[in-house]
Amino acid sequence: PLPSCSSKIPSIAAGVVGGLLCLVVVGLGIGLYLRRRHIVRKRTLRRLLQERELVEPLTPSGEAPNQAHLRILKETEFKKVKVLGSGAFGTVYKGLWIPEGEKVKIPVAIKELREATSPKANKEILDEAYVMASVDNPHVCRLLGICLTSTVQLITQLMPYGCLLDYIREHKDNIGSQYLLNWCVQIAK
Repeated sequence: PLPSCSSKIPSIAAGVVGGLLCLVVVGLGIGLYLRRRHIVRKRTLRRLLQERELVEPLTPSGEAPNQAHLRILKETEFKKVKVLGSGAFGTVYKGLWIPEGEKVKIPVAIKELREATSPKANKEILDEAYVMASVDNPHVCRLLGICLTSTVQLITQLMPYGCLLDYIREHKDNIGSQYLLNWCVQIAK
């Protein structure tokens, strides 16, 4: 004899509810895993960008900056994505810095300088990089490192909103005095 349909309904309902419950638990597990991974990457990025060991502020006494804090990067640690612009000193690329041993990709600007003509020019570039690395100001783009290949490459934070000068030129009629004053104060700090 075949069992009646009414006796199967509770077992079917229990199976459906159990299956849905399993799907919800698996979905929550995956969501928590992805969230945790995102938080870890974000913390790693923040730590790398705010690492105090990389730079020391300039001293008002006029002493030379601590040159040991300039980070020398390998060319394999970063990747050029696209050209942002070029000028008299070289070409600027949007790129990604992937520090060795880290699982994070940091958006950076890679300033590839034109070939230096003399050892003296190379020394001047390095001296300037040492000074740039020692500047720690929230309103100044930080020098994250330098790559010494056939052409010197300076690696800085990528400013996501682009060049301030271009913005000012495009919107000069719409920028009020309060914005200009705020920028002046930020630059003077």
